[in-house]
Amino acid sequence: GFWYGAKLVRDEGFSIGGILIVFFSLITAMFGLGQAAPHLQSVAQARGAAFTLWNIIDTPSKITINHPDGVKKEDLIGDIKFTNVHFSYPSRADVPVLIGLSFTAQSGQT
Repeated sequence: GFWYGAKLVRDEGFSIGGILIVFFSLITAMFGLGQAAPHLQSVAQARGAAFTLWNIIDTPSKITINHPDGVKKEDLIGDIKFTNVHFSYPSRADVPVLIGLSFTAQSGQT
């Protein structure tokens, strides 16, 4: 790069300052690309996951909510009771999220 820069200074009348500006601009750009490169694999994986997710979202449902032949339940009667619920995510099974949770959801309440 310096050889070509020296040639441009000698033959084409370029300034040494201009050559140095181009040189350091390229170094800065390459440094930025080097910093971004490790993350390109994550971006590619995210794009693949998003593609799969959009395929699921765009899949037509086999159930039509307002189909006239569908069964409609106007009123649901009864309470829902949870007793001593324990939960942890599979990715971190050693970290409990719910520990002994108990509650009752009353019918007709939110």
